Amino acid sequence: DVANTDFVAASLSGEVGALAFNILVTDNDARADNGVSVTAKYAMSAATELRFAYSDGGAAGADAAMGVGFIHQLGGGVSLRGGVGEGTDGNTDADLGVVFNF
Repeated sequence: DVANTDFVAASLSGEVGALAFNILVTDNDARADNGVSVTAKYAMSAATELRFAYSDGGAAGADAAMGVGFIHQLGGGVSLRGGVGEGTDGNTDADLGVVFNF
């Protein structure tokens, strides 16, 4: 019965120098395991940032998803962005592109 399912979540966010992070842990009676999500970004310089993400929703038989990426500011509202990661389906995906913000 979904109406009687307990759900608890706790999160922690912070910054240590150039590193910023978020951690989320969930417990849901409808899931086999606890869910965990971690994201982090590290400012290598004023223009370049590395990013990491990991997520496991806690569902039985489901894989975790994770990835790494970067953002490099080129100036004038233009940035080069890319990343590679593995989804819950086990496939590896990659992306590279330019973003224009005006």
